[in-house]
Amino acid sequence: MNIEGLKYEFINNVNARRELFSTTVKDFFEIIMPSEGKCVIAVNGYGFEVNPDEFALIMPDEAFRFVKAEPDTSVSVLKIYPYVVGVGTEIETNVNYFREKIAAEKARVFSLPAAKWGLARDCMVRICLGEVSGNDGWQFAYLATMLFEIRAFGEPTGALESEPIYAEKEMPLFMETAALIADNLQSIDSLASLERLTGRKSFAVNRVFRKMTGTSTWNYILRKRLDLACMLILKGERATEAAARSGFKDYSVFYRLFMGTYGIAPTAVRKTGKVPMRLAEAAEATETVEAAEAEEAAETEEAAETPGVQEAAEE
Repeated sequence: MNIEGLKYEFINNVNARRELFSTTVKDFFEIIMPSEGKCVIAVNGYGFEVNPDEFALIMPDEAFRFVKAEPDTSVSVLKIYPYVVGVGTEIETNVNYFREKIAAEKARVFSLPAAKWGLARDCMVRICLGEVSGNDGWQFAYLATMLFEIRAFGEPTGALESEPIYAEKEMPLFMETAALIADNLQSIDSLASLERLTGRKSFAVNRVFRKMTGTSTWNYILRKRLDLACMLILKGERATEAAARSGFKDYSVFYRLFMGTYGIAPTAVRKTGKVPMRLAEAAEATETVEAAEAEEAAETEEAAETPGVQEAAEE
């Protein structure tokens, strides 16, 4: 399936994919539906059992991993990129509803009555098989229907335990720092300002972010700023205003990063009302990759020159 804003993956044997059992943090909304077998997942450390007649919902920026799965467990995974789906859409409304529902009830696995589950599953299959390939309207109609069925008729299932069943040792540091970044996104203008905000050495934080998100702390911040700018532009703000409100002091830098990440000018987004998928989801724009390499080299040199600092920063 290659529909703007949606990505699908079918995992035939969960146990054969060892990377799925490592905690990662993604920037998309994820729907997981087991086809055969049941599994246990951990989200922010809390365990949830997911059966073949249930849907699990993972929000952006949550720490997620598989904990265990029955032999030959297969799952369908649908990824929804909110910065592409846009604002003011039915999809966004449903995603925001689930975000609030999950926060309020600490539940993210939903079971449906047999008839409703069949309809929701049929929508999932139609999206994933690309039966209406080339027609974004129908794809999103199926997605909206599926989310509505889960929202209207889904019975939430709570965590297996009241306490976290699994937690990477780096998770508390990541969650704390990610929350601080979200609250101070526009004001963090350097790694030094991030150090002052977190009270930790940047190389210690950077190591955690690379493990959890696959990218450096600074690239994570830039990505969040670009996402925010996209949303502001879609809401009608001028590109220059959106850049400034997202923390970019130099519009030319913002423009180059935007073009390098999305392959389209910010003004074109305002005219079309759509944001394209990032050119490479696993990679950043050329400028940010070079900056990350220079940043990592500097941090390695600093750590080598300051024995014991890294251990102290982690305590």
